[in-house]
Amino acid sequence: MMGYTGTKHRFPRRPWTPDEVQRVVDLLSAGYGMDYITATVQRSYNAIVCYLRLVQPGGVTAIRSDLLAVRSRIAVARLFGVAENRVDTWIQAGWLKARRNRRTQGHRRTKYLITDEAILTFLECRDAWVMWEADDITDPDWREHAREIRAAAGGRWVRTSEIPTYADRFRHYSRSGAGSWVDRGLLPSIKIQNVLYVWSADLDRFIPPSLRPTANAPLEPAR
Repeated sequence: MMGYTGTKHRFPRRPWTPDEVQRVVDLLSAGYGMDYITATVQRSYNAIVCYLRLVQPGGVTAIRSDLLAVRSRIAVARLFGVAENRVDTWIQAGWLKARRNRRTQGHRRTKYLITDEAILTFLECRDAWVMWEADDITDPDWREHAREIRAAAGGRWVRTSEIPTYADRFRHYSRSGAGSWVDRGLLPSIKIQNVLYVWSADLDRFIPPSLRPTANAPLEPAR
């Protein structure tokens, strides 16, 4: 039984059914290779990997981790529609897991090897979302999977400089004034490339100190 050879199949996009999902799981469990499975169920490799991640605990990895593809850093950059050094940043930040390629012979473009399991985990890393856009992903199945993950998160990252225009109750505050809420620990934030971001769901619940009944009333932590 062979694994995935990298053959690219394009099949018409259509909704998944429970029976189809079970059939894929059964074929994986029986030891069939990904080329056989894609041809049998008329679904692309990417469609199978992404959808099973949503509906099956552990996705393909939990059943047959040997079937997942391994990509170079340039292949990952092309998938996300970004420059190669952006992928290096993700790896160095610990968001995207990668292993050194011992057969690079000094070639930078293949110095890292990245599994599709690592990419699936990276898509779920909320702190990294400011570094890439779901709409820029070049493969339609991966792009749809990324959109579904972000839609389920119930929010988005907002720069602190954008807070005054985010909601009407913030419009009387300057950018520096809004930024001071982060500095004082009133708003949780992340810092990416020297830019501060706050999660929109936290902003939706946040009341500026000057508008609170008691100026020192604590903000309920985000859940």
